[in-house]
Amino acid sequence: LDWWQNEDTDYPPEDYEIFKRPAKPGYPVNVWTYIRLDHLYEISEDDSTIHFHLTCRLKWNDTRLRFTPSHPNPGCSLVSSRNHHQHHQSRSRVAMLHIFLCLLFFVVNADATYRIVKPSSIWHPSLRVLKDTAHNEPLETVRIKSSGEVVYTAHYDSKVWAEIDFRHYPFDSHKFVVDISSYRYSADRVILNMTNFDPNRVNLEALSGPMWRVVGFNQKSVPNKRTVYLDNDSVVEMELFVKRRITNPLVVMILPMALLSILATSPLFISIEKFSDRAAIGATGCFTIVMFFFVVNEYFPKMGYLTWLHYYTIFTNMYIFGAFFATMALQVIHRKNGGETELGMDTIPFTPNLIQTVSPLFTPPLPCSCLSIFTRPCKVNLTQSRTM
Repeated sequence: LDWWQNEDTDYPPEDYEIFKRPAKPGYPVNVWTYIRLDHLYEISEDDSTIHFHLTCRLKWNDTRLRFTPSHPNPGCSLVSSRNHHQHHQSRSRVAMLHIFLCLLFFVVNADATYRIVKPSSIWHPSLRVLKDTAHNEPLETVRIKSSGEVVYTAHYDSKVWAEIDFRHYPFDSHKFVVDISSYRYSADRVILNMTNFDPNRVNLEALSGPMWRVVGFNQKSVPNKRTVYLDNDSVVEMELFVKRRITNPLVVMILPMALLSILATSPLFISIEKFSDRAAIGATGCFTIVMFFFVVNEYFPKMGYLTWLHYYTIFTNMYIFGAFFATMALQVIHRKNGGETELGMDTIPFTPNLIQTVSPLFTPPLPCSCLSIFTRPCKVNLTQSRTM
C-alpha cells in the first residue's frame, strides 16, 4: 500500500539535496536512536545464529524540510464543521463548547502536523544489523513534522551469527551482542545517541521460548567502535542475556547415567550363590549404556570440543564397564573353587574398599552417598580352598 501517494508533489522542495547531510560541514549529525526487540524467534545451535524481529526508530532535525501547515488537522476540521452545522441548526451551547475545544486543540497542536514521505526522497542514515545472514530488506517509514523533525522507523527481520559457548552445557547461559550501525557514514559524520532506555519496561517473559529463557535485555551507544566495515563506526549495542531451560537435558542425560552406575555396581553386592544373576545384571547395564549413547547423541549440540558432560559420560561408562569386569572376576573365582565360595564377615575384604576408593574418581558428579547403601562388608571366604 503506497500510503504516501496522496502527498503533495512539491515536497520535499526542488532545491533539496538528498546526499547532503543536515549539518554544518565538519560536524556530525546527532541521531537519537531507540531499539525495541519485538520477538525472539529462535536460537539455533546448529548454525550458531539468533533469529529475531526488532524495530529501530531514529530521530533528527533537518531544517531544510520545514513547512507551514496549509490545512488544519483533518480530525479537528471534520469535528469543527460538524459541530458548526449543529450549532446553526439547534444553537446549542454544547456545540459552541465543542467548537471552542476543537480550535484550542488545533492551536496547541498545530506544530504536530506531519507529512509522510518516501524514505528514498530525503536524506536518512540507513541502518544495518552487523553479522546479519538473512539480508532481508527492512520495512521503512518516514514522518516529518512541520518543525523539521524527522522520525525514521525501520522493522528488521534478522538472523545474526553469534558465538555460543557450550562449556557449561546444559546449565549454560549466554550473552549475545548485536551491533547496529549506519552503513553509509562513519562516526565523524553520524553519531547514534541513545534515548532514555529503561530495561525494566521490557517484557522478558514474552520474549522467552520453550528452550531458552530471556533474563535480561539492554542497549547502549558506542560512539567509536571498530567493526568489520569501519575503524571508527558509531554503533548501538543490543545486549541479550538468555539461559537454557534444563528440564530435558537433566532428565535425559545426567540422571540416567547415575542410575546406570548404581545398576552396574549392584551385582557386586548380591548373594554369592547367584553369580549368574550378577553377570546378567552387569551385562544388562553394559548393553543399556550402549543404547543410551544413541539417545544422548540426539540431545548433544554439535560442537568441536569436549565439555564436562562428555567427560562425565566417559568416566561413568568406564565405571560401569569396570564394575562389570569385577563381577566377571568374582564369577571366575567362584567357578575355580567349585562353587563353594561364600560370604563371610571374617574373610578377605574385596569390594567395599575398592568401591569407596574408585567411585570418587570415576563418577565425579555422582555422590558417594548414593553408593553407601551398598557398602556393607562384602568379603569372600577362601578358607576352604586354602586348606585344600
